[in-house]
Amino acid sequence: MPPTPSTPETKPSATQGPAKSAQPLGRRTAGGFIWLLAQTFSTKFVGIASQLVLAWLLVPEDFGLVGLTYTVTVLGNLLMRAGVQELLIQRPHFRRWATPACWMALTSGFAAGVAMLLLGMVAVWFYDEPRLFGLIAILALGAPVQASLVVPNAHLFRQMRFQTLATINVGNATVRAALTIVFALYGFGPYSFVLPQPIAFAGMSIAMWLCARPPVRLTLHIRRWRYIIGDAVKTLGGDASYFVINMGDYIALGLFHAPAVVGQYFFAYNLSASTLVLLAINMRQAIFPTLSQLKNEPGRQTEAFLKAARVLAIVGVPACFLQAAVAGPALRLFFDDRWLPAIPLFTILSVGMAFSILHGPCVALVQAQGRFGMYLAMTGGYAFTVITGSLIASRYGGTGAVACVVASAGTLAGVSWMYIALKPLGYGLTTAINILGRPALAAVLAFAPACAAAYAVPDLPLADLYRLLIVLIFGGLLYLPMIRWIAPASCHDLLVLVAGMLGSRLNSGPGRAATRCLMNQAERIKEKL
Repeated sequence: MPPTPSTPETKPSATQGPAKSAQPLGRRTAGGFIWLLAQTFSTKFVGIASQLVLAWLLVPEDFGLVGLTYTVTVLGNLLMRAGVQELLIQRPHFRRWATPACWMALTSGFAAGVAMLLLGMVAVWFYDEPRLFGLIAILALGAPVQASLVVPNAHLFRQMRFQTLATINVGNATVRAALTIVFALYGFGPYSFVLPQPIAFAGMSIAMWLCARPPVRLTLHIRRWRYIIGDAVKTLGGDASYFVINMGDYIALGLFHAPAVVGQYFFAYNLSASTLVLLAINMRQAIFPTLSQLKNEPGRQTEAFLKAARVLAIVGVPACFLQAAVAGPALRLFFDDRWLPAIPLFTILSVGMAFSILHGPCVALVQAQGRFGMYLAMTGGYAFTVITGSLIASRYGGTGAVACVVASAGTLAGVSWMYIALKPLGYGLTTAINILGRPALAAVLAFAPACAAAYAVPDLPLADLYRLLIVLIFGGLLYLPMIRWIAPASCHDLLVLVAGMLGSRLNSGPGRAATRCLMNQAERIKEKL
């Protein structure tokens, strides 16, 4: 076990024999992160573009009905997965477990569809909104189809075929977005969001099975199910807690407010979560197979996790602060006046996302270590905090109070998960705070003066465009020297990662020159540590 440092900003160790053997695995992980990042950039571009169109074609009430629908169907989606995918990636001998896991997932998928229909009847009474049942019923039909994705998806992740995964997922997102716009143009209202999903996921299932070809047979192997169920139930319990975490705010608002109010919050949350999804979830997906393979080598596992955490923090934290800084100009510039109440919600939620950005990689580490009981306990506590706080905030406040609760709970959970993940590896709370705190300090020092300069612009034509550009350019340029001064070791890790990726993919003269330039910068930073 490594010694406990006082801060994560320590001098990187020299490359030794074990590090060399880890290099191919590290490169595959970095390559996976880049592919998944490119996937999410593409899907988010498609999603934001479609949301711009839908914001003109639909009304806030339509968004609110869809948000309430997801409070029911997300629980069904959890039953559908049942924690099987994580176990397939984490356990050795994939061929032994693929067949029972596949049949378990399909059984869970059919059960999830039935559960969605039953919960749909309850939701109609709970929200006093009869239009919800039809929306929920359509998504329930697609539950078995989505369940069929579990095993081929796990197989592709184990093989680290991230390019294939990215291509299929981008195709699925594009088809769903295009169909959503088509249905909205033909006047389907909130049904525009749900009708494309069974169609797109059916195509995605066919593509994944053809590409992965997992070793699944027709025999059920029911006797092996019991060896999966134990850890799967713990994972399912943790995932169910995430249902409360992700949907508790919608449930609380839907209980006390009209669908149009929920629609404003739903709109703001989707926009603010884009950076978190873009970075944190992709890092979790890319690093989980690697951490699982290194579970018997704690030294290498620790090094891989800390490098990933530092790199993600210095990129993700300022991205979330940037979202908060440009909330007003961006929403006023690209959306009409109906969505102006979402501006403060978008700002509050973006700041909260900054401090929960490392949540995904921490969960990946805990699950890779096989600590499924801890995963269940931590997610349960987080869920209780979110649902209790959201109910109180919604009853006595409104959307702004709920956004503050969600942002505060996310900040607390981000630091707590870092501590829980790092403690068995010999690192303390100081390490967790420094990994998040250094980029946060650099972001505040960079974007605060940029915001002051931007809001000094008078209310002229295109004033919001000028404000947006000032924050993006001035703030971004200030952040680079700030982060190099405050977190040099993290900058070193990022430069080495980018240089390695460029060097493995660009063989031209400019590519080699860029790689040498990045490595020289990394060496200069290393000499000053």
